[in-house]
Amino acid sequence: MALELSSAMYIDATIGIATYKVLDDDNSYYAEISGLQGVWAYADTIEECREELREVVGGWIELGIVLGHPTPSASIRNQATSNVHPYEKGAELQPP
Repeated sequence: MALELSSAMYIDATIGIATYKVLDDDNSYYAEISGLQGVWAYADTIEECREELREVVGGWIELGIVLGHPTPSASIRNQATSNVHPYEKGAELQPP
């Protein structure tokens, strides 16, 4: 149970440092998390993109455990727990 809670808390924190972009060609959303190789998501809405990103982070954690990779560095964890993406504060996303 503690591992599940810790994973959920880590996932929530990392979603807060994600970088989101509105893609010009179809107004869909792309998100990635700097420092977590291969963690990105793409969806039609910001909500779908966030949910997909949440699933990707969970899979990234599970794969890392299976492969015996070390946990993310303290700097990534600190960034994840101290920064909040502007979207979280209710800001509107604008195309880059």
